[in-house]
Formats: sequence, structure tokens, C-alpha cells
Amino acid sequence: MNIGLRLSLVSTFCVSALAISLAAGGVWAGQPEPISACGSGSSAKEQYLTNDLDCTGTMLSGIGLPRGGKLDLRGFSITGSATHGVFCEGSCKIFGGGTIENSQLNGVNALGRVRITNATIRGNLIRGVDGFRAVRIENSTIVENINDGVAAGKSIRVDASVISDNGCPAWNGPCEDSPLSFPDGIQANFGSARIFDSTVNDNAFGGITAKRVKTKNVIALGNMIHPTCHVTVQCGDIESKRKPKAFNTVCDRSTDLFVLPAIPWGICALD
Repeated sequence: MNIGLRLSLVSTFCVSALAISLAAGGVWAGQPEPISACGSGSSAKEQYLTNDLDCTGTMLSGIGLPRGGKLDLRGFSITGSATHGVFCEGSCKIFGGGTIENSQLNGVNALGRVRITNATIRGNLIRGVDGFRAVRIENSTIVENINDGVAAGKSIRVDASVISDNGCPAWNGPCEDSPLSFPDGIQANFGSARIFDSTVNDNAFGGITAKRVKTKNVIALGNMIHPTCHVTVQCGDIESKRKPKAFNTVCDRSTDLFVLPAIPWGICALD
């Protein structure tokens, strides 16, 4: 058999196999995998929702993503997870205009970097987004989570987003006098927070809390609503270790997070 004929037969076999797989609705390596049930343990790098997932009353989590995984919400929701709404084994990306809400732990928990684009993360019982390393939020809404809205071990960047009503605001009843933590809208205590074209309002303690802070075109107002703020705990719309770089930023109070008694940075209206 000549080489040309062998190549022709191989090509024909591959095309036939692909056609059979398509006809059977099969999933092959590299193809995004549809997810239609809570607790899906898929190892596919790319996944997408085909419907709303209501995990309420079950012991199952929402979605698990492998290292480097991507989840397209496709406008659907993940609700009531017994653990995290989405758990990432390493770095991951979540996008697609959907909602992750009412999880018993974090809305999104990532052991690496996490990037969230065009999503709503709401009403989770711990944090909205918790990233072990860096977190990036774009065109998203992070609201009404019981602890921090967004937290990271290293750095946080937020673009064109709303981070509001996290901690224990009025929607969740009165704040406790002795909280187990001090929830902020954005918290990167040991790293940097860069916030652009966003709103960070009405969070329990700090609005933006980080070692280094840079803001541009930001409104950070109405934070510090916990009854212990300015009584036993220092709070601010912007809290940092170094003087923040604030451009076109509206805020009431800023504070040096690492000095007691706290010293305002002189960048907000009431400093």
C-alpha cells in the first residue's frame, strides 16, 4: 500500500470517528463539557451550565473546576451549595452573566488565581470570592455576603464593578457587637488592591482594605456601619498601610490600618 493511500485511509477514519461522536453527542478532549447537575466532578478544563442549579437541601457542592479550569455560566445560576458555589483546585476563570448565591461557605473559592467577569455573587454565608493568590473582578456585582465581599491572599483588581452590602448590613438584620471577623468589601491585608471605575459602598467595616491601595474613578461611601467602628475598632472607606494613590475618588474616611490609634491619610472628605 502506498503512503498516499494510507494517509487517505487514516484521514477517512478520523473524519468518520468525529462524525460518530457528534451524532452520539459525545464529548472529546478539549471540548467544553455541559453541566446540568450539582456536584459535578468533571475534570474538563472548560465547562458550561445548561440550566439553573439548585443545590438546596442536598449535601452536594455546586461546581468543581480543575487547575486552569473555565466555567461559562451562560446566564444561569448556582444556588444553595452545601459548600462553595464554585471550587477551583488551582487558578480558574468564571464568566457568562450568571449568578452564584446562597452557598453555605464561599460563593467562589480558588486555591490559585481567579478571574470573574460579568457575574453576580450574592448572599453567600462566608465570602463572595476567596482567592488564595490573586483575584480579578470585572463587570460584576458582589453583594450581601455575610463576610468579605472579595478577599485574596495577595492582590485584588476590580474593574467596573459593584462591591456593596457585605458583612452585616441592614438587609441581614442588626450587626453583632462581637463579630468573629471584621468583614470588608474588599480585603487584601498582605497585598495590593487596585480599584477602577467601581462602587464600594455600605460594607460592614472597611470598604477597601489592603497593604497598598490604588483607586481611580471610585465611589467608596457608607462603609463602617458596624456599631464598633470608631468605638473599639478603627474603620475606613479606604484602609491601608501605605498612603493610597487615589484619583477621582469619593470617600468619607481613610485610615492607616497598621497604626493605633489610627491616623487618617487626608484623602477623604472627613479625614
